[in-house]
Amino acid sequence: MSDGFTRRLIRDDGARTTDRGLSLQIRLPWYRALPVSTVEISSSRLGVHAVALETIELEINGNKLAACRLEDRIDDWWYVLDYATLHVAGAAARPGAHTIELTVVLYPPYIPGLKWVTTSSKSVMVA
Repeated sequence: MSDGFTRRLIRDDGARTTDRGLSLQIRLPWYRALPVSTVEISSSRLGVHAVALETIELEINGNKLAACRLEDRIDDWWYVLDYATLHVAGAAARPGAHTIELTVVLYPPYIPGLKWVTTSSKSVMVA
């Protein structure tokens, strides 16, 4: 199933190589702002290679946060119109076309028990 959240999770023109690896712009797959503590980067793949979650940082509101420690960020918010940047250390993505898969899980605090899973796989041009 492809919905608007799935199609817009990974920004088409937001992938870049960096001196440390790869950066990727993503959008919150939800209809209203959420505390960062309710966001989980569940899995990521670059081509056929799984990306270790320990190598990912989420940059949001000017702060770089370890993706595996977002549950501690109760006072930080991700707004629906703002892109966040995933920084993947050590990702060997050369410029050109790559398939990127990302799964983000949300636990909205105002809907007890809901686990909202969005997985997007997209071919992007890495600059």
